[in-house]
Amino acid sequence: MRLATTVFGMFLLAVSIAAGVVGYNDGGTHSIEIPDCNIAAPGLQIGDLCDSAAMMAETIPVAEEIESMLDASLTVYWDVDGVWFGLVNASESSKCTDTGDGYLLCDPADLIFIAGGPGSDNTFEWTAIAGEYRIVGGADSDSSGQSVQVTYSFKVTILTAGWLSGAVIGGLLAAWGATRTSDI
Repeated sequence: MRLATTVFGMFLLAVSIAAGVVGYNDGGTHSIEIPDCNIAAPGLQIGDLCDSAAMMAETIPVAEEIESMLDASLTVYWDVDGVWFGLVNASESSKCTDTGDGYLLCDPADLIFIAGGPGSDNTFEWTAIAGEYRIVGGADSDSSGQSVQVTYSFKVTILTAGWLSGAVIGGLLAAWGATRTSDI
């Protein structure tokens, strides 16, 4: 039992430090087809899409519990000039029109962007805070109808107080177990 306490304490110490300092990194790349904005869409005139933005109908929630325990950051990059992506509060969807196909049609000038947006210069970074969000994208008329490679990466680490607490508890357990083991 004493050896198990020592091993568990060392394990907790190592995991706490790794989770707090190194964290977890991941990412990926997606190819997105930007629709040609110079075509007629149901209920719209030719060219109406050129000045509009598409908002995902799906909301991305970030729970308060996550914000209080983790530091999470997101970086997004895309390879075509004139195309932009951004992040808005989900409540901004009230300023848009539902297209019925999983997207909302918005005037980007009416939206308040938390990260990215029309002037984002092919990239944006965001540190997650509690709330509900939606992704918005758009393109100027010269960039519409192209395929865009969107690359994203994220990093998640345990906040300092969390990993330090785990490291201290792990260190204490390892030391306590080691001193009790030497009593044998």
